Amino acid sequence: MKKLLLSAVLVASLGAVAVANAAGTSTGTITVTGTVVASTCTVAVNGSQNPTVPLGNIIASMLPAGGTAGWQPVNMVIGNCTAVSGYNNVIPYFSGSGIDTTNGYLKNTFGTGASNAEVALSTSQSAGGVLTLQNASGSQGASSIALSNQGGNSATITYYAGFVNPTVSTATSAGGVNATVQYALNYQ
Repeated sequence: MKKLLLSAVLVASLGAVAVANAAGTSTGTITVTGTVVASTCTVAVNGSQNPTVPLGNIIASMLPAGGTAGWQPVNMVIGNCTAVSGYNNVIPYFSGSGIDTTNGYLKNTFGTGASNAEVALSTSQSAGGVLTLQNASGSQGASSIALSNQGGNSATITYYAGFVNPTVSTATSAGGVNATVQYALNYQ
């Protein structure tokens, strides 16, 4: 009788634990919040909304493994910003399928293009200031602009686009290079 009673108590206890666990993990509430704001700034990149930045021609040997070359300015003129409640800064954010997610460079999408040639965006004319475009907004190395300093004024953020060989041991071959990236302004 003791064995039967002990077994019944054990089964009842395990059943109660299973019901308690099931009830505790099967319900909940997720709340999602956010704000949609009107565009409060104007942006021109090298004088246009959708510019083409010509890097020119370089000789393949000028782009050895791990090397960079052909840096050209990419001037983002951000102006006419108005204050957005709760936000103090505006920061460029780069995105799109053209970003190489392993290194943050822009992939070469030219059909029969140069091998081992991608494009980097940098804060300087070197690999030392390369933006990490595979990262989230605010973590790419892009500069921010204080909204309080804007009003009707404009500010220029200068980046540089240049050829980069992302490999550590393979030379670049001759061919075309074409890369794209989308930009937007995020408020912080």
